[in-house]
Amino acid sequence: MSLTLCYWGVRARGEIPRYLLRYSGVDWKDDRLPPDGTGFARWGAEKFNLGLDLPNLPYLIDGDIKVTQSLAVMRYLGRKFGLVPGDAEKDIVKCEMIEQEAMDLRADFQNLCLDKDFEQKKAGYIEKVGGKLGLLN
Repeated sequence: MSLTLCYWGVRARGEIPRYLLRYSGVDWKDDRLPPDGTGFARWGAEKFNLGLDLPNLPYLIDGDIKVTQSLAVMRYLGRKFGLVPGDAEKDIVKCEMIEQEAMDLRADFQNLCLDKDFEQKKAGYIEKVGGKLGLLN
């Protein structure tokens, strides 16, 4: 198994790369750091010893290719598994716009979940998401 994805043991910026890896069907290691003192200590001890150009989480190691930052990891996996449409710049740009829209949706959902007025704002969020998803159809 040459693919390893490492991120905190929470759903956040590491989750979409996890989805892509599951979708691909390849064997990979899901290295989840506990979001506590143990995980912080491990990451602090390892991050400058992994050969990462820009040590950060999530990181993906695929043989001699080492990628950090969630967006860079997603783009790499998209190319690796043939999920990027064609070679035409127009198609690539459209794919990148959809990718960023998905990131915005994730951020909006995270903000809603953390909002103390979740119940009051939920219906507005669902309406807004419906409109955005309709644009992606």
